[in-house]
Amino acid sequence: MHFPDLERERDAPAGRLSQGHRQALELVMTVLPEPRLLLLDEPCAGLSPAETHHMIKAIQEAVRRIGAAALLIEHDISAVAAMGGEVFVFHQGRSLAQGPLAQVQADPVVRAVYAGEHK
Repeated sequence: MHFPDLERERDAPAGRLSQGHRQALELVMTVLPEPRLLLLDEPCAGLSPAETHHMIKAIQEAVRRIGAAALLIEHDISAVAAMGGEVFVFHQGRSLAQGPLAQVQADPVVRAVYAGEHK
């Protein structure tokens, strides 16, 4: 429902789809079995701002409709902000911070590691 372009390309091999359509297809395939937990690895990577907005809305709708929780690995801060919820920051396998996005962004350790500031 959120990706009508996929319907028009239903006979095309997945490898011939655009990046955005491949990511939409991955989301649809992940949501179809109605899991209780969605694990999504960078669902907005390589998408335009408009595509990112559309993808986030589709994820939110899917989570709401099937009653699932979602865990996203995402580096696009605008996508993280749009998703809302608790944010966890990891670096080299260790937890640096967790909490609301604004709190995590203000954390001095996170800023040191990800914004190039000194520790």
